[in-house]
Amino acid sequence: MSHEILGQRFKSRVHPAWHGLGTTFGADVKVTASEAIAEITQGVEVVKVPVSYELDGVQHQMVKRAAIVRRPTKEDPEIVEFGVASADWQLESYEAVASVFDELSKVHQVETAGLLRDGRTAFLTLKAGEWDVLGDPMEQYMLLNISMEPYISHWVSQNDVRVVCNNTNTMAKSRSMLDVKIPHQRDSLTQMKIAAEVVAAVAEGKEKIKELCTALAKKNLTSVEAEAIFNAAHPIPMPPRKLRALVGITEEERTQYTKNLDPETMAQVALGKVEFERALTRRENLVEVVRERYAEFDVQNLRGTAWAAYNAVTEVADWREGRGADASAVFGARAMEKARAFEAAAVLVS
Repeated sequence: MSHEILGQRFKSRVHPAWHGLGTTFGADVKVTASEAIAEITQGVEVVKVPVSYELDGVQHQMVKRAAIVRRPTKEDPEIVEFGVASADWQLESYEAVASVFDELSKVHQVETAGLLRDGRTAFLTLKAGEWDVLGDPMEQYMLLNISMEPYISHWVSQNDVRVVCNNTNTMAKSRSMLDVKIPHQRDSLTQMKIAAEVVAAVAEGKEKIKELCTALAKKNLTSVEAEAIFNAAHPIPMPPRKLRALVGITEEERTQYTKNLDPETMAQVALGKVEFERALTRRENLVEVVRERYAEFDVQNLRGTAWAAYNAVTEVADWREGRGADASAVFGARAMEKARAFEAAAVLVS
């Protein structure tokens, strides 16, 4: 199932999830981060065990590797292997990692908690705030992913997604305003505490975020200003080095320049020209989609504003298809698109 919840190991405040699994609890119920995680992981034990192999009839034990294994649970009588990690990979219990967020959860209430993918990931969301940007409702959550899988770090972020399943967990990562990865090292709990403090500081500054978002929503753009935001998000690519000498010169100068090139360099220039033209076309097609989303912004009274322009860039970055889209939207090129658009929009209202 797409939700990938292990059994009924999910709980949420007031509103049940679309998958109908788990339990709900009341709006006024007080629960800490570690209590919520302890409840949904009760009876689930992950252990780190030696890895051995047989060679020429002799049993050997690997010194630098260990297997991360989930013991059988009431839902699943089978042992599940999560993978092989280095010997210094630090295993902490779900509850121990979550306890770092106990103080924070006394201020920002626990909204949802669940166990995903056979127990590989436990998630917890805290309500960071909600407000209205001139008719466009905004909600903010803090998300903790506790990973039991080798090569997958613990993950802390702030975003606008109420996580209830694996799909929404992935969506939250793609829409992250702030994210911190914490590897499984000896000081992972210390690093987690620092990440919690950073996320809490951002949450406490939500009034400033609200003010800036409202200012963007009040700023009506000229076509030139809108294009400035789109161009900041998707700048015109630089031509390859071998093509730069051909920019800004006359046709006669270009002919003379290329005539003196050896065949191999000529082929490289020709290939570079084709690739550059493709990059220009891809960029223009992408900006055209952003323009369409800007013109058709969901909240009609905010169409034509800096808020609509920024959200158009964000929507296209988060949802267009492509290789490595999820990771790119959080850490890579697409995340940079969103950051450049927000900066350009903020300049217009500063």
